[in-house]
Amino acid sequence: MALDDDEASDERAYMRKDASRFWASGTLTAIHGSNGAVPGFACVMRDHTELRQAREHLHEALRASEELRLSAESANHAKDDFISTVSHELRTPLNTIRLWSGLFLGGKVTAKNIDTGFQAIDRAARAQQALIDDLLDTSRMASGKLRLALRETRLAEVVQGAIDAVQPNAASRSINLEARLSDEVGVVRADPDRIQQVVLNL
Repeated sequence: MALDDDEASDERAYMRKDASRFWASGTLTAIHGSNGAVPGFACVMRDHTELRQAREHLHEALRASEELRLSAESANHAKDDFISTVSHELRTPLNTIRLWSGLFLGGKVTAKNIDTGFQAIDRAARAQQALIDDLLDTSRMASGKLRLALRETRLAEVVQGAIDAVQPNAASRSINLEARLSDEVGVVRADPDRIQQVVLNL
């Protein structure tokens, strides 16, 4: 190329005599004699190792920045979905409480329905309390402050306790819950409240 165009350039990895590698750009210039012939060439080489490394670090930083941006956008969407879901879940027991409170305040609850109304309000209040506890737990987990109270726990009893807690609400909606719990599961070291919370959420 230098013969045809008087000059040629390239940029690539080279090897020193000690076998160490470096990145350089070289420019080869044809030397013309008085008769127009080319008896040789002059070569100028510039070590661009640091420049190339800087470019690679920049590209890596840009890739990492893009990944962080996408991750932040995904987290933001997840947060919006979470808030929307929690708002809906909090509103459901609140609507029950407001409905029965309105009936009580309006004197529209008959004597035979008083217990039903109080039980419905109590269940709704407990459900809302559980949701709020979940929110607080989420906040604690995010800040690394969630603590587990580990102790000997019989799993079947914990799961059955969660089922018993939702059984009245399920029955009121004509949902039949059937549990098959084996005593062979036995005892494990765990936080029974957290285990029960998991089952309640499921």
